[in-house]
Amino acid sequence: MSNTTRFIILPKDIEVEHEPACFFWDKNTSTAFQSVKAEFSENKSWITQTNVYSDGSYYMLTAVDLVFLLISLFEYNSSMKNNRYSFIELDSIPLSQNYQDAGISSDLRFFLNQAIIKDKARILCEVQDVGSDSVYSLNEEKTIQFLRSKIEKLAQNIDKIPEIHNKLKKKSAQLSSKPEMLQGLRMCEAGEIISNYLPVRWKKLLFEKLELDIIQSNITNFCKSQDQLNSIKLSDYVNSSNSSNDRKEDVLKATKMAKIPKSAQSITNFFKKA
Repeated sequence: MSNTTRFIILPKDIEVEHEPACFFWDKNTSTAFQSVKAEFSENKSWITQTNVYSDGSYYMLTAVDLVFLLISLFEYNSSMKNNRYSFIELDSIPLSQNYQDAGISSDLRFFLNQAIIKDKARILCEVQDVGSDSVYSLNEEKTIQFLRSKIEKLAQNIDKIPEIHNKLKKKSAQLSSKPEMLQGLRMCEAGEIISNYLPVRWKKLLFEKLELDIIQSNITNFCKSQDQLNSIKLSDYVNSSNSSNDRKEDVLKATKMAKIPKSAQSITNFFKKA
């Protein structure tokens, strides 16, 4: 293990709102990677039929856009007045009382001192230069515009994700004749994925601004109507089939069978006599 690895030990009685996240920084590409423990399901050893890394020591690294981290940092370290965020310095964020109470590591200062962070912050914020320093105010319109572009890009490729494709398979079939609603379905699913990286307020705001809640409601109502229509068609078919069977029974009941005279000999006796 690297000598620069750091650990944060929390008090036993502390309440953690979210699962702790671990990030690695590649200084050559200025890229942050989130470390995620692999969840095994069917990937087992063919010899023992057990997971090779059953202790959870197998991790995957996923590149994370730093802008998502900045949204949370600005959200939790800025005050609001008249629906506008206050201007703050990046250097002041690690010293926030909120983060001290939560036991956040001083490694956050290392993250914020990277040159690329200021460029990323300009994507989201209004910026005022004060001498050699800059202060930033999270801008709602710029942030929503950034998130919209992320959602639209993800929506274009969301069918390529096997789990999502299987999840949306039924609804996609129902919406095959409604291209606008089908695209709306992809946008809503992409919005759900993107919102996992956002504070609760920003998820609500994002769905409101992009009208994803309305789109979801319309899709749900349409799919329900399709299910009801299919149910009616099936019911009509069953009733029609039952009616046909009833008519056959009525025909059979109406058909009079010829009665055999009592004096008539059975066919077996006829051949015996012959």
